[in-house]
Amino acid sequence: MEPLYRVVLKKAWNITKKNPVLWIFGFFAVFLWTGGELQMFLDTITTVGDIKNLSGDFFIKLTTLLTFFSGPLTAQIFLLKVLIFILVVVFSLVFLWIVIVSEIAIIKSTIELDDKVKPKFSKFIKDANKSLFTVLGLHIISKILINILIIGISLPLLIFIVRSSISYRLPIAIVVWVIFLPIAIIISFIFKYAINFVVLRGEKLWKSIGSAWILFKTNWIISIEMAIWILFINTAVGLLVLLITRMMIGPFDILTIYLLSGGISEFFFIKVLPLFLLYILVGSIISVFQISSWTLVFDKITTAKRYSKLVRLIASMSSYMSTKNQISKVSDVDKPVIETPKVIKKRRIGRPKVK
Repeated sequence: MEPLYRVVLKKAWNITKKNPVLWIFGFFAVFLWTGGELQMFLDTITTVGDIKNLSGDFFIKLTTLLTFFSGPLTAQIFLLKVLIFILVVVFSLVFLWIVIVSEIAIIKSTIELDDKVKPKFSKFIKDANKSLFTVLGLHIISKILINILIIGISLPLLIFIVRSSISYRLPIAIVVWVIFLPIAIIISFIFKYAINFVVLRGEKLWKSIGSAWILFKTNWIISIEMAIWILFINTAVGLLVLLITRMMIGPFDILTIYLLSGGISEFFFIKVLPLFLLYILVGSIISVFQISSWTLVFDKITTAKRYSKLVRLIASMSSYMSTKNQISKVSDVDKPVIETPKVIKKRRIGRPKVK
């Protein structure tokens, strides 16, 4: 059984490292791949806060939109506001198109680079329009399912947590985690694979979801182990970036003295701006690395039978613990574990025996 994750992660890193042009696509694709399964659970807490307080994020956006069109309006002001609103909508749609195309380009580039083929990004951008709406539909369906999951399962429990006594909060929070996380993770895996089925196999929307479900059922351990590896790498990179941030900005006391001394512009250009560019660079690289890793895993498990690390570990332990490789008696200590057959040399015909 050949190793899977070591090969996939190494290839994904080499593809990311040797093709900086993918970082541009990664910058836009990061808006689709941020958060992860853990962020889904944390969003439920935010949703509870929005329900309790009408000044939540959703209501702030709604109030801002209503305020924008309210008040005394002349014909010129109304036309100007409508024009601004149309421009915002058009800009949002163009940005969404760029984000989806970037994700598709990274997926296709990963497969071609893995096959030692030089990718043609202009061709990818043209071909991306064929699967654009299908991939967008998969993302929309995924978000809808997660929101239904939040409202239908987690939200009532979390509201009860907020209103209940402290003694009940911990066990109820554990129940929320146990119910919510497995379903959210399964949804996340299925739609990751469905997007690859659409982009690489050309399948339609509902067929890709069905194929992804079948693929997940047969490779669910591999999916979980891969997610753990990605989570570990993301955590390590996040801690490293946090350490660099602390080293560049310094303790809070030094930061306060630095700002009070009048060096705000110097602080921005020397410390804040480089950190901001570092965050963009790291986020873009991590985005490309994640998408490439999942694409390579998809390619591996759809082209041949693959075994998870757990299965390979159990198989190796079973082989080690087999009766042929064990010493059952004290007298067997000096004997070889596996007896080698004796090689009998055949005498050529007509040759006399040696006395």
